[in-house]
Amino acid sequence: MLRDLAARHDELRPDWYVVDQIDYATTLALHALDLQLVSYITGHPTCLVARDDQFFGLPQAWPAAVHPSPSELALLSSEVRLTDLAHTAAFSRFFRDFAP
Repeated sequence: MLRDLAARHDELRPDWYVVDQIDYATTLALHALDLQLVSYITGHPTCLVARDDQFFGLPQAWPAAVHPSPSELALLSSEVRLTDLAHTAAFSRFFRDFAP
């Protein structure tokens, strides 16, 4: 992805890029290449993480028909936090190896 995007950028020379929030590979490549980008969210506005205690994948509000138990909510919260840590570690390795 990184090399392909770098080649395409050299060919087209856009001023900046528009990237879906969950397109991690493209977002990482653009950051590593130090290119301008804006990220957008295609889902519900509550998908936007706005505070340090919020995590992508852990709903801020539940539909009336969905009632997770406290143990189910705790498990989901734990998994979401582990995923966040795993992504952060993977991103850090990528930047260490490929960012200018």
